Amino acid sequence: MKRLIAIAGIILISAALASAKDLKTYKATYEKEMGILILSHGMKMAELGQQYTKALDVLLNKLKKAGDLDKTTAVMEEVARFRNEKGMPKKPSALLVIQNLQSSFARQASSHESDKAKKIISLASKYDLALGRLQKSLVSSNKLDEAKAVQEERTGVKEREPYTSASRYVTELAAKATLRTPKTSSSSSNKTEKYKITVSAMNNDKDPCMTEIVLKKGDRIRITPNSRDKWGGGGSRAGSLCSYKGYGKSERYWMAMQYEIGTMRDYVKSNRMITVKQDGELMLFCYDGDTTGNVGKIETEVSVTRK
Repeated sequence: MKRLIAIAGIILISAALASAKDLKTYKATYEKEMGILILSHGMKMAELGQQYTKALDVLLNKLKKAGDLDKTTAVMEEVARFRNEKGMPKKPSALLVIQNLQSSFARQASSHESDKAKKIISLASKYDLALGRLQKSLVSSNKLDEAKAVQEERTGVKEREPYTSASRYVTELAAKATLRTPKTSSSSSNKTEKYKITVSAMNNDKDPCMTEIVLKKGDRIRITPNSRDKWGGGGSRAGSLCSYKGYGKSERYWMAMQYEIGTMRDYVKSNRMITVKQDGELMLFCYDGDTTGNVGKIETEVSVTRK
């Protein structure tokens, strides 16, 4: 409900920004909208922290019941560390099940940060456009001193927080993306791109592995999981591992790897040719509604032949 109120606030303020008449009103509206945006991000991060703490509590209870002293101690230490630091450690936990929870948290936190940065830049751009119109109007009315003040504000916005941090974050994100250049094969007239993707047992359809492989309708792909890699579900299957094919038909293919591209979704069949029916990013994940207690990961190769 709070998030809906924040979103509604942004929509109302956006309308106010478009109808403002002077620099003071523009600036006050912009700052209010920016405050709501940052508040919304803070609420998302707080919710993520609560989810992480809850997952640790569930894991802790399971390990206590199992009588595993070493793992119980490790989880208790992680609970205490997170309570104090409110974030992920520089060095991941040595315990795989905690490491998986940490990876999931870091991935979602990064997504929230990226979303916040893009929204900040978008808001600043709208603010600049609105100020540009105001500046032009002031010059036309021969109010040159006021026009200069607007010009200074337009320059200042991009030289102060939170815009500077958002711009730096997006730039760094783009730089990392360029490092992810696919290997190509020229064995045919159409070049084939090959990607190495790690799919964690903590990735389900609610928190999928975002491969960053953007596909177009007509592209053809092959998904080839490493058949030797294993992962496993928690709950009744704790300690029992399986391949990317999951636990089989008798258990409704629990933990089987799936893919999704837009509204396309199916189980992964190794090296099977898939023709993309709509534009979208390839997502990979295991078929599991609750990943608490899941362990393992599967290295997967994705081959893409562009249309």
